[in-house]
Amino acid sequence: MAGEPQRITRHGKEAVVIVSEADWNARPKSAPTLADLFVGTIGAEPDVADVVGAERPWSETRALGADFAD
Repeated sequence: MAGEPQRITRHGKEAVVIVSEADWNARPKSAPTLADLFVGTIGAEPDVADVVGAERPWSETRALGADFAD
């Protein structure tokens, strides 16, 4: 490979790109998920309240669906 990725097409559309093993190993690994980012920031700031698992500010349940039927 002359240092360039080799492109393979199928029916005129790019289907596969072949790269060297060194380039493949040097690629950025997958990005963290949004959930991973949230978990990493919970508790990072001492002034920010931890709301995960916190009690809800309301105590009553509201009427839904069949509760309105007479």
